[in-house]
Amino acid sequence: MKPNTETSLLEAIERLQQAPAPFGAVLLRYSLVPPSPRRAQFVQVAAHAFSNFTYKLAGATFPQKNFDCFFFFPLASQAKVQEAVQKLRTLFSDEGMFEEDGVLQPFDSWFEVVRDAEELARMARRYQDLAATLQAESGKSAADGAWMSSKVITMDLDSKSLSKIVDLLANVKLAHFVQRQPVCAVGFNQPVQAVFEECYVSFQDLQASVCPTINIYADKWLFQYLTNTVDKRMLSMAMEDLAAFTKTPVSMNLNVETLLSKQFLEFDRQMTQLAIPRGRVVIELQRIDIFSDFGGFSFARDYLLERGYTICVDGMTHQSLQFIDRNQLKVDFVKMIWSPELTDGLPARKLAEMKELVKRIGTARLILTRCDNDTALRFGRSAGISLFQGRYFDQRLRVQKITDSDSY
Repeated sequence: MKPNTETSLLEAIERLQQAPAPFGAVLLRYSLVPPSPRRAQFVQVAAHAFSNFTYKLAGATFPQKNFDCFFFFPLASQAKVQEAVQKLRTLFSDEGMFEEDGVLQPFDSWFEVVRDAEELARMARRYQDLAATLQAESGKSAADGAWMSSKVITMDLDSKSLSKIVDLLANVKLAHFVQRQPVCAVGFNQPVQAVFEECYVSFQDLQASVCPTINIYADKWLFQYLTNTVDKRMLSMAMEDLAAFTKTPVSMNLNVETLLSKQFLEFDRQMTQLAIPRGRVVIELQRIDIFSDFGGFSFARDYLLERGYTICVDGMTHQSLQFIDRNQLKVDFVKMIWSPELTDGLPARKLAEMKELVKRIGTARLILTRCDNDTALRFGRSAGISLFQGRYFDQRLRVQKITDSDSY
């Protein structure tokens, strides 16, 4: 019988104590990541990203039932592992700290196998107990569900329910769940001007309407499959109204996997038939999707660039922005999420650093997104940013249109 992960962890701790070269370990506590609509997907791609960072280090990974993960590595490689963990932190938290039972806890904990063998063994046994508890609760939930079928209950996404949701989506008008938000150019004493319009599916609204009793985020792999399914429906919708791209440039959020699909090839073929310039289509990719499969991203990116599409990296923070180089990534735009701590009253040194980052990315290539108030605008201008997105600018555009219509 194949041993479970927790038993293998105990065996690894014992074996590595006898290794000729010393080993270290790091515990990555993904279970601390706050719940969110895309938590499971974020954890999945972050784990892949970390594997890509460390695949040359002769390390060993031991995932646990609650998403936490141990990584063992030669102590000589600790600096490289620490660098990889630092990059991993930026995917989830700016400070690498999370709250658990009201107390801040670190995302990562570090050990030396020989020195900390007893503590590691105790932790491995606690994870064994936790795995048994989770298994028991899972069994109990299944048993309870047998007699509660007549009640409204919340169940986790599984392969059977996923199949039902995919069938339901085939008959749902996805357009009802599509939201639109412009990216705007804002100059001094100039009217707000829409540069392109982002179209995306609200998964929260989709879940509430199609499957309100199912937690579609429970299984990271199944949710990833679901997003790919929705991506392809979005492409189908776009192909039904390709003429819209001739009116204003449009951006779509797509997975790397979708870009490598037959559906996207068909979308591209129809663009050719209608002679629509591909530069009017902005493909937005999440940073964690890019770094979870950088080889796949590179292949898809080169194809998109060859065909003339515009590419945007979404989901960057002001902390993680320093880790990317837009020119090396060969992308056209980068989106940085607005944070309340970013104000035009930043200390001079911090503001100078931000200005340098903006200059490196490109003042007309960095988009400040999720802007809800004029503080975001003031900061953006002080840092040299000219492209913005968010509810504040939606309102500015609406007021501007009303004012323009009243002037006639």
